[in-house]
Amino acid sequence: MYVSLSLLLFNFCVVSAFNNSSSFGYSNHTNATYYNYTNTIASDDFVYRGVALGGWLVLEPYITPSLFLSFNETSRNSSDIPKDEYHFCKELGHEEASARLKQHWDTFYNESDFEDIKNYGLNMVRIPVGYWSFQALDDDPYVQGAQEYLDKAIEWASNHDLKVWIDLHGAPNSQNGFDNSGLFRANEPGWQDKTKYVNLTRSVLQEIYAKYGSAEFSEKYNDTILGIEVLNEPMGPKLSMSKLKEFYNQAYIDAREIQDTNNTIVFHDAFQEAGYWNHFRNNNSNTSSITRNYNILIDHHHYEVFGAGQLNSSIAEHIENIKNYASGIEKELKYHPAVVGEWSAALTDCTPWLNSVNWGTRWEGTSPYDNDPIQSKDVDCSNINNYQKWTKKHKRDTRKFIEIQLDQYEAKANGWIFWCYKTETTIEMTKSVNVAIIGAGVVGSAFINQLANLKAPVALNVVYLARSSKEAIFSKDYQSVDLKSYKTSPAQPVLPLDELTSFLVGAKKPTILVDNTSNTTLADYYPKFVEAGISIATPNKKAFSSDLATWNDIFNKSAAPNGGLVYHEATVGAGLPIIGPLRDLVLTGDKVEKIEGILSGSLSYVFNTLSTSEKSDKKFSDVVKVAKDLGYLEPDPRDDLNGMDFARKVTILARIAGFEVESPSSFAVDSLVPQPLESLATGAEFLEKLPEYDSDFQKRKDDALAENKVLRYVGQVDFKANKVSVGIAKYDFDHPFASLKGSDNVVSIKTERYPNPLIIQGAGAGAEVTAHGVLADAIKIAERIAN
Repeated sequence: MYVSLSLLLFNFCVVSAFNNSSSFGYSNHTNATYYNYTNTIASDDFVYRGVALGGWLVLEPYITPSLFLSFNETSRNSSDIPKDEYHFCKELGHEEASARLKQHWDTFYNESDFEDIKNYGLNMVRIPVGYWSFQALDDDPYVQGAQEYLDKAIEWASNHDLKVWIDLHGAPNSQNGFDNSGLFRANEPGWQDKTKYVNLTRSVLQEIYAKYGSAEFSEKYNDTILGIEVLNEPMGPKLSMSKLKEFYNQAYIDAREIQDTNNTIVFHDAFQEAGYWNHFRNNNSNTSSITRNYNILIDHHHYEVFGAGQLNSSIAEHIENIKNYASGIEKELKYHPAVVGEWSAALTDCTPWLNSVNWGTRWEGTSPYDNDPIQSKDVDCSNINNYQKWTKKHKRDTRKFIEIQLDQYEAKANGWIFWCYKTETTIEMTKSVNVAIIGAGVVGSAFINQLANLKAPVALNVVYLARSSKEAIFSKDYQSVDLKSYKTSPAQPVLPLDELTSFLVGAKKPTILVDNTSNTTLADYYPKFVEAGISIATPNKKAFSSDLATWNDIFNKSAAPNGGLVYHEATVGAGLPIIGPLRDLVLTGDKVEKIEGILSGSLSYVFNTLSTSEKSDKKFSDVVKVAKDLGYLEPDPRDDLNGMDFARKVTILARIAGFEVESPSSFAVDSLVPQPLESLATGAEFLEKLPEYDSDFQKRKDDALAENKVLRYVGQVDFKANKVSVGIAKYDFDHPFASLKGSDNVVSIKTERYPNPLIIQGAGAGAEVTAHGVLADAIKIAERIAN
């Protein structure tokens, strides 16, 4: 049973509580009697402050719905979706289930999560694992392999000074009937149905004791193992409690006989009232001597959402419930230490699939619950994962609910463990990356506006925004920049590039630098950014079209371990997908024979207007002036007409295809600027003199028309001819390049695999289109590096 805590609330409430615990009246339990741990990592003043890593090594559909939705992506309510890990593996088969689970185990948690957990002020993690990770029944469909990741987790915890509580979360045939046991049985346990199920559970525990309780393991990982929970949430009201006590007793005896260390042995309360376990293995409640017999901990789980009565409670009633519950635990402390090993911030059961796949919610009164919907205007289940749509009252109530639990569980128990650290879909634990934006000009401002309205599975948290060459918005504690008010927000001097690198790396968070400028100095610094692990998304062509050594330096550093990723789709076709498909062809072993394309929206407009299949007297100079007025050309049109920007794009494509072009100036580029006009001081002078050369362009246009062809300004990478070029070419009326309209770009890619060329065509200019291309790259990077 479980609901995720909002990271927002977690950071705000939980961490602040650690830093100011006196405000909640936390005590050191000075009036309680304790049984000292003989293990070096636990003592009578150890307070559990932890999180559970639910949904990782034991699947739970509500935590990782993507794994289950893949069975039928069209509907969350499809009967095709398995309800648990047992049926997930059974329906996929061993090979496919193994592949999917390995991908999940590799990605859902990594060492950076443990570092973050430590930085939040926590001191331990509870790691659920299923019996099948160690031993299985002959007919079990489960996939083994999770034990390897449990070992990794212990190593990561050790690296970051966290303790680990190993939790046997699932037993054969289910100890509670919940999906979190691995096998959903509609809340009807089957674990005690056959002796072999109980015996296998004992055997698994013996294996856990032998491995994780050995002196060798303890020494290797610095006493990281805090304790071992023998069984999670056995359904006491539906099990034989006498048999469960026998099992608990034998599990304790086995632990003491097998383990070299005296780790804490944890027993869940089996949903019995507080005090039920006071005399379990505790014949002398007044002793305070160090003894192996008393190193026992009782684990209580408490939620306020699994009954209509609880859900109908006011926040004042919820608070009173927590106080009463904690007071009951406090009375146990003279018999055994006790913790609240699961609790949550939830005040509803709205989270999709919380109660099981295809089961409804008590809050809404949907099947299989027949209660009337909860009468509340404060929470709409459809908005439960969008905190921005929560009412102020619900936000306030949730905060109060968190605070009272922190207060009571520290003051009246030995601590708490929150369930659970993260999920895929809820707002609480959305994966995120930090973003630094440089440039807020035409493209930059369009990018910022698009990002401000973005809804994506990965949160892009802007921590640095340079809105000019002199001013930047950022804070030392990496607070998010308000993208709605960035133009007027207080700013500071921009950081020098070396200081910016240190600032971004110092966050210890995956980071993307978005360069929306055409600045050469910034582009030259890309190798250092990438080497520092900072990824880059940019439309800036300068770094990728300068000398070949710089290109190699960038991508060699990117390919190195911990190097940043580099995405630059917008350097060639604005938002048009050209680089990605070309790179994929090359990476999959195809050989490029020829690339031919119109890669400038500006020059595309000029030639599409100037040269058509019908005779016209349109003058080159007039078309250039109109293009400038429409914003297609730079203020000084020569910056476009000289062909060098076009040549940079061709250089980039050639290099991706495997043609080692030294620089844009190393091959022929046909400039459209008449040589006598190259040295004029201003663009205005250029436009004034340009009509003198209209006759030259008119003749070339007429000659092409006489051949039933049009003129187009194109770039070519010809591997067979070993040639790269940029200039005017002639095309038949029925050629795709001849029918181009407006400012569209078009690229033709001919390869061994595709002798009939691939044609990619679309808008190739404009701030919005370019910004969308950069944003798409940033999202792709974020999906790969986010944590």
